[in-house]
Amino acid sequence: MTETWYLLYGGNSLDGFGPGKYVGRTSNVLVAAKHYIKISKNPYSTGYVQVITDEESVLYSRILGHSPAASELKEAIKQQQEES
Repeated sequence: MTETWYLLYGGNSLDGFGPGKYVGRTSNVLVAAKHYIKISKNPYSTGYVQVITDEESVLYSRILGHSPAASELKEAIKQQQEES
């Protein structure tokens, strides 16, 4: 498998719905985890993390279920939250 990319989206809206705005990309899972933790603390955030591999492209969400592409991000988020 080649490198995994994490596309980072941010933004806010009055109701928490609406499109996210692209803010950058990283191949560092810890950077992606920190971004996800930051946006998930804001109930009005329209941000998310999109995980891109050679096999698939998935939006990371705790409620969407398990995806092999997002498992590394899920573990990094858990680790970051335990350290805080």
